[in-house]
Amino acid sequence: MKRIIDPLVSGIKDTSGNVVDSGQVYFYEAGTTTLTTVYQDFDFEEPHSNPATLDAAGCLTAYSDERIKIVVVDSDGVTVRTIDNLGTADSDLTAAVSTLTAGDGLVAGADESLDVNVDGVTITIEADEVKVSDSGIDTDQLADEAVTAAKIANTTITPAKVTAGFVDDSTIENTGSTLRVKAAGITRAKLAAVGQQTSSSSSTYNSSSSSFADVTNLSVSITTSGRPVMILFQSDNSGSPAFIGPIFNGGLSTTIGSAFKILRGATEISRVAHSGPITSGERNYTPPGALNTIDVVAAGTYTYKLQAASGNTQYVTWVNNVIMTVFEL
Repeated sequence: MKRIIDPLVSGIKDTSGNVVDSGQVYFYEAGTTTLTTVYQDFDFEEPHSNPATLDAAGCLTAYSDERIKIVVVDSDGVTVRTIDNLGTADSDLTAAVSTLTAGDGLVAGADESLDVNVDGVTITIEADEVKVSDSGIDTDQLADEAVTAAKIANTTITPAKVTAGFVDDSTIENTGSTLRVKAAGITRAKLAAVGQQTSSSSSTYNSSSSSFADVTNLSVSITTSGRPVMILFQSDNSGSPAFIGPIFNGGLSTTIGSAFKILRGATEISRVAHSGPITSGERNYTPPGALNTIDVVAAGTYTYKLQAASGNTQYVTWVNNVIMTVFEL
């Protein structure tokens, strides 16, 4: 069998590891001093001179169909290497292959060649390539951090590669060019919880000032995603009555009893007037749920608060046992 003479291809070095630059190589029949012919080409059309000259890297391309011996001399004619029995006979190759054991990954193939030993299930041979089959990799065989986003090319996963057996047809659909979630695949239960924020209680806040002032504790900050924001007021569930509104202290008045403002930061977004009683000591209370508004804003972080004022000093405005709740719709 025709073979390239491997040591000459990889380069000849002397015993000190130095390349035999422009040395010469003699070719003999194996185990003899009888010169033999080797060739420059695989088709045996161009014979080498004997001796032949190595290049500057100590290399030479030569072919033979028999076992040979080579003797390499340096540019001074001093022998630096002798290698005998190059070009192992076919029968010797078969014998060598037969000594391979299970696990070596190689087996004797047709025409006394070497074949790769694969299971044909997880690893297959296609043409001249050894490939891992689709079923050859599962999650149990991958280290936890073996696959990262950076290692997955944008075109690695395509709809065509997602088989129907691994797609929940009720929630995901493959349009042929796009893998997308169906409308039925999005439900309220599957959405992240809305960003609900609740204040502490106002306790028994009251004021007779005609200037707007912050109501104790009724302030809330929220980070939104861009959906409308609901602001409402309710009982603090303390077991005590929850109400808003004025008490009349006496005299005669036709002014507004109480007024309430809802602000986003320093911006007023809602104002409510509360009529006042006209009899001394009379109360005109309203459930806190009467105060509410919707604010349409872009995504961001906002602080909402409630301010209250009395129509005049004859009134005392109360915000009793109330909490403020803010959330995205």
